[in-house]
Amino acid sequence: MVDYSRFDHIGSDSDDDGAAVVGSSKPTAMRPDAAAQQEAIGASSSSSLPSGSTAAGGGGRNSSGSGGGPGGGGGGSRASVPQPKMMTASKKGKEGRIKFEHEGRTVYEWEQSLEEVNLYIETPPGVKADRIECKITPRHICLGLKGNPPFIDEDTGGPVVVEESYWMMDGGELNVNLQKMKKADTWPAALQGRNTQVDPMTLEGMQKKIMLERFQSENPGFDFSGAEFNGQVPDARSFMGGVKYT
Repeated sequence: MVDYSRFDHIGSDSDDDGAAVVGSSKPTAMRPDAAAQQEAIGASSSSSLPSGSTAAGGGGRNSSGSGGGPGGGGGGSRASVPQPKMMTASKKGKEGRIKFEHEGRTVYEWEQSLEEVNLYIETPPGVKADRIECKITPRHICLGLKGNPPFIDEDTGGPVVVEESYWMMDGGELNVNLQKMKKADTWPAALQGRNTQVDPMTLEGMQKKIMLERFQSENPGFDFSGAEFNGQVPDARSFMGGVKYT
């Protein structure tokens, strides 16, 4: 889980020179230690909406079948039906990224494409790349400052190819690049945590974007930028025989 109380640990130490990170044409980058590739197991679980029952009320006869003659006023009471909680629309950040906030503060922004997921974390002035500690495994990411508790210690939204994933800092922004183990798989969240999943409309938009990217990659001579779908967007990973790996 993300320990949100540790958000302020991403800051400058007292002995830091206070210099802000300055971006360059070649940003500092570092790959995590390669972890043993493992086959993704398990299926994502889905939760069902709560269901409720309604007790039918009587008209001329009450629910117990007594005391209700012609014109009688006896009747049953209607039980309350649990209502599903309305999902808040996902907030957008820079360049249309999905913004995840906690108590009004942006924890990270993220976006995904056909083959990768990118997380973006804005670091306070003075934090340099050599102070960042980031460990990526096939289904987990642990991120923070060296010598401090991790800022993020969370399962990823899907399986990751560790050897091809990396992180880098550029201009005060930390970018974590996660390469999808399952190409064209649409992640409902970058990280598995509380209230991190995007709303259904945003998820459908992501599915459409990834589906068009797949069409474009498999048919480079055509332009699918303005294509539309009639009805529900198909699953980009399984549609028409499944995604092709090149």
